[in-house]
Amino acid sequence: MLDALNPQQREAVEITEGALLVVAGAGSGKTRVLTTRIAHLVLDHGVDPRSILAFTFTNKAAREMRERVARLAPGFASQAWIGTFHATGARILRREAHRLGYPNEFTIYDADDSRSLLNEILKSHHADPKSFTPRAVAAEISRFKNNSQTPEGLREQAEHSRDLKLADIYADYLRRLRQNGAMDFDDLIALCVQLLEQDPELRRRYGDRFRYVLVDEFQDTNPLQLILIKALSSTWGNVFAVGDDDQAIYSWRSATVENMLEFDDYFSGSRLLRLEQNYRSTSLILRAANGLIAHNTRRKGKTLWSERSGGDPIQLRWTDDGDDEGGRIRDDILEMLGENEYRRRDFAILYRTNAQSRALEDALRREGIPYQIAGGTRFFERREVRDVLAYCKLLVNPDDGVNLARVLNVPRRGIGKTSAERLLGAAAAAGVSPLKLCADAPRLAQICGVPAAKKLAQFAKLIFALQKLAHSEDAAKVLKQVLAATRYNEWLERDDPATAAERQENVGELVNAAHLFVEQSDVETMGAFVESVALLSDVDRLADEDDMVTLMTVHNAKGLEFPVVFLTGCEEGLLPHANSIGEDCAVEEERRLFYVALTRAKDRLFLSAASVRQRFGRYESMLPSRFLRELPADCIHEVGIPRERVHEGLHAGARVRTRPSASAPLDLGEFGVETFRRSRVHQQAKGHGFSPQELNQEEIHFAPGMHVRHELLGDGVVEKVEGIAELTRLTIRFGDAGTKKILARHARLTVLDAMD
Repeated sequence: MLDALNPQQREAVEITEGALLVVAGAGSGKTRVLTTRIAHLVLDHGVDPRSILAFTFTNKAAREMRERVARLAPGFASQAWIGTFHATGARILRREAHRLGYPNEFTIYDADDSRSLLNEILKSHHADPKSFTPRAVAAEISRFKNNSQTPEGLREQAEHSRDLKLADIYADYLRRLRQNGAMDFDDLIALCVQLLEQDPELRRRYGDRFRYVLVDEFQDTNPLQLILIKALSSTWGNVFAVGDDDQAIYSWRSATVENMLEFDDYFSGSRLLRLEQNYRSTSLILRAANGLIAHNTRRKGKTLWSERSGGDPIQLRWTDDGDDEGGRIRDDILEMLGENEYRRRDFAILYRTNAQSRALEDALRREGIPYQIAGGTRFFERREVRDVLAYCKLLVNPDDGVNLARVLNVPRRGIGKTSAERLLGAAAAAGVSPLKLCADAPRLAQICGVPAAKKLAQFAKLIFALQKLAHSEDAAKVLKQVLAATRYNEWLERDDPATAAERQENVGELVNAAHLFVEQSDVETMGAFVESVALLSDVDRLADEDDMVTLMTVHNAKGLEFPVVFLTGCEEGLLPHANSIGEDCAVEEERRLFYVALTRAKDRLFLSAASVRQRFGRYESMLPSRFLRELPADCIHEVGIPRERVHEGLHAGARVRTRPSASAPLDLGEFGVETFRRSRVHQQAKGHGFSPQELNQEEIHFAPGMHVRHELLGDGVVEKVEGIAELTRLTIRFGDAGTKKILARHARLTVLDAMD
């Protein structure tokens, strides 16, 4: 078992005691190290597998880890706790939630459930819909929870009236979650931490149980997850953390690379090892990645290497626009497929923002190339699937008012919107379950009227009958009974005959998913099934067995690998993203994102940049990404530069190359502005009936101290100006809206005057 490891991997496995941080580069075999370590502890040291806890970030990673451990140590994998942070938190809370006043059969709200609840709360608080949207408030509340910030703490720190309003909404949201017997995704960790912090005896019990705690992707942990790790490892102190600080790309969801950079401060006496041999990519791809990431200053430092010497040069293609970019990628894929060198599933097209996928999808569709999108419309988010799952959630937790509201009149049973709102409002005011209130006919008649009360009572009777079944049958059988009792498929025919067949197929696929869950799971209950669905991530939903090209954001690609990778949109404003330009730490994270994209490729890597892109109905000229000039020049082969652009570049004194050269550095700084823009911008302007000046509006100059007016945020004062031209970024202090950072070109600001 250990003989299959290289010397560094073996050392990481054999150090069993104390805290150890393993800096594992991309493709360096960290999963092999993690799984071998678990098997080594059990087989060679006689460790009880029930005392081993391993954290992952996706269900797919957890499943792969369990399968590998099962092959190395048959019969033991199912006994160890191997799962995501959220799944582990849910597992603990299923046993202990009553200590916090929650039912152990609580519902897990996904993003749509949370937004539905927030929508009700925002209406009840008469919140300005322009300043408080469910999506934006949900994101703010998520940030509060991950930083352990309470509504009371938010009120104490409030600087504006909006902060006070938000604190009230946050408090009401927490109250309504508890009333519904529900937890959102962040609660699975936040409440688990709260439980362990406030109950020392419980913390000691779990600390005693887990003698060895292993953490995958440690660079992606947030402050709460770090606290959870410390609490569960508090007795033995045996923490084995594997991660890559050069792949820390999730600060927007509260992950902090400092957890890894300051590991020895959090776990005293810790040791450090590096895994630098890469088993994935060619040495040329790795040399490019090493050259890029060396420009970051906040890192532990390592140099990836591979025995796969050489490799095809990285193609850097200059394209006219997004459609041209998509067409050229499509042609490359068709050419490689025609040579029978690759299958469709071997190709991944990566982009920084989801909006970029439109042109790429169009190009693939025109040639009939099948593809899948990670992060697009997901199966479990389709309306008919959510309807049926809402019934399932209600059977598990009858206090769940959000999912009750979703199916109260689906299929239609004559319960009007007004009656539903009265029911939910009365239940919220009284602090009781809406379903229980439905069964109280005399009281309900006073609230909604006699006809509505009868229909609501019939609905309650249906749910209570199905609920009894849910306690005695497996998830698949219960799901079939829900469909039969509600006649949901028949209703789809009446609701929209044109889409009924497709929607019925989706419902059928949900039944298939329930059957598969029952076959593969030790726990067959409906509660376990709906929890498994709630904990799925975008990457977990990718269809590995299908032969399709994969399209995804770079964020979603982390942890995956493909023989051929296309990285699109290598331009300032996209990668690095415009919101990050001007802040050193943000630019470093964008560089790490670029690095992640490069290291997904095994054999071939294509980079592309467009001279113009269409945004909000108008064409804008683009500049090459600063990261391109940080790549070693002899790793790059440039293609697609029109002759007129080369001519202009030579006259402008820029160094423009059409083939790789070890002596001439790739200096896009000099290639830069005018050469990259001119030729195509003028052609686009001519074709669309407006001047090039309209395509490149840079005439408005802002300065600190200027008074400006925003159509939504009101009046404000410019505090800081960063960036240049169309990348100018403003920091503006508004009144109730607080301080905001926005791009000048999208701000639609009116200049009022300037301060002395």
